[in-house]
Amino acid sequence: MKINRRYLISILIAILTISGFSQSNENLNKKIYFSLYGGYGYINPDNINEQLDIYADNAGIEFYKNDNPHINIAYIFGTGINYFVVKNLEIKSDIEFAWAHKQIKVLLYSDYWNDLIRLSGGLYGNYHYFLANSNSFYLGGGLNYNNLILSAFNKGISGKSTPLGYSMQIGYLAYIGNSKNKRGQVEYFVYTENSKNNRRQVFCELEYNLVKGENKEYQEVSELSFTGISLKFGFNL
Repeated sequence: MKINRRYLISILIAILTISGFSQSNENLNKKIYFSLYGGYGYINPDNINEQLDIYADNAGIEFYKNDNPHINIAYIFGTGINYFVVKNLEIKSDIEFAWAHKQIKVLLYSDYWNDLIRLSGGLYGNYHYFLANSNSFYLGGGLNYNNLILSAFNKGISGKSTPLGYSMQIGYLAYIGNSKNKRGQVEYFVYTENSKNNRRQVFCELEYNLVKGENKEYQEVSELSFTGISLKFGFNL
């Protein structure tokens, strides 16, 4: 699937512009958050897994207890900066490390390992729908630049790729230690002038990433992919 970069960038700019004008008259105390998160995901790089099967067949590798060389489960770690432009609109930039690893149990050979690594940086926009308790659901998306590295069958197969990808996410953000004013109303962190007691946040996010690129090493695997779904948990400070 070919990514129309200009189209995606135009949509993101349009969302930011419309939201900004719609709430430009509000007196907001803008805040910046630093985030840390981790999670896990499921990917299915078809081209990679098909070639791993072919390689195993050609090498006569017999798997132990119906094992296979497929790469599917990924572990994710990341950090970023989040900025509320207006009441409901958040812009965030992050750096993320994801590692999909598979240790293969075989007969008559030493065990093998397959690794697919993704190092990425991205820029995203999220729209928040706030609840009465100041927590929020949010929906958004954006672009990311990726560096993919494949090392399979103890470096018998390798690959590198630097594709541009895009993602969509939906999540829930909870404010820990919200304060109330004299009238008993909950104050949002993003509006509170003295926010030392309620600046901690936790979030849960479901994300879909589309990341595909040509293997620059031109070996058996022609395309590297880290497309899949991930579930992330983290906190903002």
